[in-house]
Amino acid sequence: MSETIWVGAVAYDPKVVTIWEGMRRYFHEEARLSVEIVLFQSYEAQVMALLGQPTEVLPRIDIAWNTNLAYLQADEWSGHACRAIAMRDTDLGWMTKIVAVNGGPISTVADLRNRTLALGSRDSGHAAILPVYFLEQQGIHEGSEYQTLRFDSDVGKHGDTGTSEVEVVAGRPGRASRRRRYRQSVLEYCAKRAPGARRQPS
Repeated sequence: MSETIWVGAVAYDPKVVTIWEGMRRYFHEEARLSVEIVLFQSYEAQVMALLGQPTEVLPRIDIAWNTNLAYLQADEWSGHACRAIAMRDTDLGWMTKIVAVNGGPISTVADLRNRTLALGSRDSGHAAILPVYFLEQQGIHEGSEYQTLRFDSDVGKHGDTGTSEVEVVAGRPGRASRRRRYRQSVLEYCAKRAPGARRQPS
């Protein structure tokens, strides 16, 4: 195949470069496809590059490796002219969870009424958008039944970095030292629970 296929991806972490270098190598050496990768700093920029017209001064891509939110944006902004062509199997069981202190005053979703719920980045599906949506399905509405405290970290990356979730667990803004300690402990916990991680003897 002589025509190059340009694929867009968002560089939310340095590891993304390594991942897509491997993907490019696979396409070239095994699939025998001329594929090149364009890295973006935000999903909005990537979607604009996907939908850009030939006359516009923009990077142009043929395929966007999008989040669920970015796909919906592309579909809406294109007048429903976009379609999904692939999905990672690791995303099939993706979910959002609302976490409360064990033994505290919150034991059911209904207990959130007249309380404050901390949420991650406003453009994160799992850390902000879906929790509010599912609570609405339960008849619990933001602003009237409960208040929100939002941690808008890394907006534009749709929650890929996980930074806002760590900040939510760490506590309220302004508690810098406590936040750093919590962040470190959460990262260490996640590293131990990661697939393939070796358990350290206790």
